[in-house]
Amino acid sequence: MALYSALPASPAHIRVVELCSGTGPLTCQLRTVILGECKYETISYCWSDAAEDDPFLIVNEQRVRIRKNLASALTRLRLSDQARTLWVDALCINQTSNTEKREQVSMMRDIYAKGVHNNIWLGEEEPSTARVLDFARDLARQGSKKSSNAIFALLSS
Repeated sequence: MALYSALPASPAHIRVVELCSGTGPLTCQLRTVILGECKYETISYCWSDAAEDDPFLIVNEQRVRIRKNLASALTRLRLSDQARTLWVDALCINQTSNTEKREQVSMMRDIYAKGVHNNIWLGEEEPSTARVLDFARDLARQGSKKSSNAIFALLSS
């Protein structure tokens, strides 16, 4: 059975991923919804180059190879006790259909805007992560005071 079927053109339809709960292999179900009529979260992440040792994800009972960075994001976002509804471009857009890619990419602004949460995955934590997050918090605090001198001083330190 094919993983993707054509999306209805009107009204605007998208696919979402129901990421199954648990701690075992990553498993999910794709389903088609009307944009704006389903609660979902988006994931923004860095695509990486394909590698022979990229992991598999079970999608609608089919093995689908995904990039390591996406597998890490899904592993971290997966809940232990309930499914999570996500929009993930690599899975929700049929990457083998140029027509669908073009149509869905033109809708991405609305897809992200209508998500209840937008998750950004920068990768696994590294030793400097805490320092960078502290810096971002300080920068946000200074920015909320609208003091360009304070922001410049923070960036210069």
